[in-house]
Amino acid sequence: MNKKLINLAKKIKEISLTEIFAENKNRFKKFSITIDGMLFDYSKQKITDEVKKALLDFAKEKHLKQKIKDLFLGKYRNISEDRIVYHTALRAINKTPQIQKELDKMLIFSEKIRLGKWRGVSGERITDVINIGVGGSDLGPKMVCKALNHLDDNLIKTHFVSSIDGEQIQKIISTLNPKTSLFIISSKSWTTSDTMVNFAIAKEWILKIRTNFDNKSIIKQHFVAVTANVKLAKEDIAEDNIFEFWDFIGGRFSLFSAIGLPIALQFGMDVFDELLVGANKMDTHFQSEAFDNNIPVLMALIEIWNTNFLDISNRAILPYSASFSELSAYLSQLEMESLGKSVDNQGNRINYHTGSIIFGEVGSNAQHAFYQLFHQGTRQISMDFIALVNGVRDSKLNKLSLINCLAQSQVFAFGAKDKNILKTYQGDKPSNTILLEKLSAKNLGMLISLYEHKVFTQSVLWNINAFDQWGVELGKTIAKNIAENKIAQTDCSTTGLLDFVNRYKQD
Repeated sequence: MNKKLINLAKKIKEISLTEIFAENKNRFKKFSITIDGMLFDYSKQKITDEVKKALLDFAKEKHLKQKIKDLFLGKYRNISEDRIVYHTALRAINKTPQIQKELDKMLIFSEKIRLGKWRGVSGERITDVINIGVGGSDLGPKMVCKALNHLDDNLIKTHFVSSIDGEQIQKIISTLNPKTSLFIISSKSWTTSDTMVNFAIAKEWILKIRTNFDNKSIIKQHFVAVTANVKLAKEDIAEDNIFEFWDFIGGRFSLFSAIGLPIALQFGMDVFDELLVGANKMDTHFQSEAFDNNIPVLMALIEIWNTNFLDISNRAILPYSASFSELSAYLSQLEMESLGKSVDNQGNRINYHTGSIIFGEVGSNAQHAFYQLFHQGTRQISMDFIALVNGVRDSKLNKLSLINCLAQSQVFAFGAKDKNILKTYQGDKPSNTILLEKLSAKNLGMLISLYEHKVFTQSVLWNINAFDQWGVELGKTIAKNIAENKIAQTDCSTTGLLDFVNRYKQD
């Protein structure tokens, strides 16, 4: 690792955030950035002007500027899978014909559903949309539908199924009418076992509709697909009902593609378009701003500083709005699946840490759950506070939530002294604070794009591939082998667990 940063870290570990702030009364102004309704405050991170300069020099040494250009030109490659990486094309001002074609198709379809022009096979209007998918085909759309719920016009209710255990889908469909339900089967490969199992359950349920139409006609009116494997999907879904995205879009970066169809159906395509506008605004910022004023770059550099030089390997996502209840799950996948790598782009084993353990909860709940460990435990932690200046519904209650957010970030940074040692807070816990003027589709698009680019930047600086996930693929293979009894010999623990299962299973 960088020797200069190692030496600076030794000095920083000897001083507190309280001392750092005392040396610079204008620190907030120097260490915060505002962009179109968003404020990013990193003044409570343990960095100085000297540290910031060293981190920026480190970014230049890694040719980050050129890598960013490559990303937006469709020239950056997912080396291990030999694919280009081009999810940024989804929200470009001038879209490629294939992307625009799918967006137009989403618009036509969402309007048909929302206006009641597309009906179930029995002639009844569609009222409920159930998205079946897992990982990137689930977490992103679910997070947005929850976050923007205040924009809901009650025409369509969305539901999300991801668990393979059957309990989740059965609980959802037990409350619905098959005649008024539409399923979206979202699977990039069209082979994901979790999704295919739930697809089979959904088909069985839908085909209970009593009608003169044959099964194929029923499926056509109640199922659509979102996939990159159109050829395989056509075996199950009518071709006109298939929405396509492509190999150059990674699953966890696919929110702005047809994977976002549930968003368009619940809120209308105009809201989806606003998400794209916000994402593009952050894309422009990422491409054009100098690194010393570039939010995604600085967030990434701070994370590397904390992870590799200050030995902070955990980060909590702490949004102070219930609308963000699904945000930490979404960001956990985005960050840990992208950055959880131990081999570099040249195939060498890495001898430094990559990625952080990302977790979180809505701030008001987290305060009464795990903040105690943050405040007085022995673990070091970093945090991202996210809050709204203007709440989605009740301004008075939002003000209380916002005040709590600001108070917690202050205490974590500076601590509190008391004669009673049990009531002493050491502080010195670094954090970022992101404030949004309001929770609009545009601002949410900016926030999502910000974290995407942060992750990309970290991958470049760590020299790893953010766009594969071989650990996930291995898990699928082993599970399949166990299910098919293809493992002749296994460890005694797995054998013992299987013996217990076989002894007590009732079917």
